[in-house]
Amino acid sequence: MPTVVDDATLLAILTGRATPGLLDATAAGGIVTTGSWYYRLHRALHDPESSGSLSAVVANLSPADRDDLFISLDDLPAEILVPGPRLLVPVMGALRLRRRVNHLMAEAVAAAMVSGGTLRVSAEAPLLRSASDELGITMDVRSPFV
Repeated sequence: MPTVVDDATLLAILTGRATPGLLDATAAGGIVTTGSWYYRLHRALHDPESSGSLSAVVANLSPADRDDLFISLDDLPAEILVPGPRLLVPVMGALRLRRRVNHLMAEAVAAAMVSGGTLRVSAEAPLLRSASDELGITMDVRSPFV
């Protein structure tokens, strides 16, 4: 079953520091992310002013590992799928939830719906949890790093 991952989980995968289950899922082509989460990670790591949790992970990498990460970030491995807007926007636009979700969360649940997968995120988001529960999407919240 595919797993839709957030930006922090994608970072763990790209640095090879993800849990064995995530690394196995990646090798099997079972990892999906959204354009928004991919963009957030890319922006955070390319912005010299960024000082959040994602940049902190990169700051602790060796120069060689950092170079490898940026190569992977600029050209995602083919095993990591990023469904495009032609596929997701119609699903996002058709969402009718008790609580309105923002673009990021609509894209995440749409990616899970289209892929038939689960969500794996690094931090609890009550609105995403509510939407996932309402849509019957399994959402797993835990650190992606070993």
